[in-house]
Parts: sequence; structure tokens; C-alpha cells
Amino acid sequence: MIEFREFKFEDLERVCKESVDIEAVTHIPLWKKHEEVITKNGVARSGYLDGLLVCVAGMIFTEENQAELWAIFSTKLIARKKTLLRSLKSVLFDFVLHESGLKRITILSRKGFGQSQTLLKHLGFNRHSIMRDYYLYERLI
Repeated sequence: MIEFREFKFEDLERVCKESVDIEAVTHIPLWKKHEEVITKNGVARSGYLDGLLVCVAGMIFTEENQAELWAIFSTKLIARKKTLLRSLKSVLFDFVLHESGLKRITILSRKGFGQSQTLLKHLGFNRHSIMRDYYLYERLI
């Protein structure tokens, strides 16, 4: 299982540089711009597997009973997909959703990044609409 620890912005930068999504590193300036939103209006965690940083993930609370989910995964997890899926389900559905009282979660997934869409389907998200270069997925709780 992935062990989730306190989020540090430096962890996000490290994971972006070795992300499964090759475009993640180009978004570091955007993440820096929204660092306060990430840390003050939501929850974020850094994920470790066997002592190695493998992901960062969190939720930004947008409206009453709604949140936008975000996550970045290292290439170190490619061979450990079942571990990733079990860990995300455990953290997301057993802890975060239970504690927060959310009714709806949304997430943007870049078009052409099929790994992301596959993961979202496994987590029970449905494609809701298209926004420029992204698909908007949602899950009602």
C-alpha cells in the first residue's frame, strides 16, 4: 500500500519531473501560482511506496459539497498499478469522502492521456463533458 504523508510543494515538483504524464513538468509554474489554493482550500498528500516518493494527490473544495480531485503519478508506479488503485480507493473513498461530506467530485483529464481516463473509470468516474483540451469527469457520491 502507498503510505500518504503530509504534502510538501517540493514533492509536487519532484513528481512532475518524473511523471507518467510527460506534460506535467510544463505545468509546474501553474501549480506554483495556485499553491495557496491547493494548501488552504483543500487537502493534499504525498504518497510513498517502499520509502520512495511516487505520487502527490489532493482535492480542492470548490462549492458546497463539491471538490475537484487532482493527482500526479511517478513512472515508478507503472509496474504497481494494482497497488496504486487499491491505495487510491482506500484513501479517497474510505477516508476523504467519509470525512468531508462531499456529494460530487470532478476531475479534468487531458485529451490524449488514456492512462488517466482508464484510472478514472476504475475509480467509478464518468465522463461528463469536454472543456477545450480536457475531458471533465465526475462522480456523484
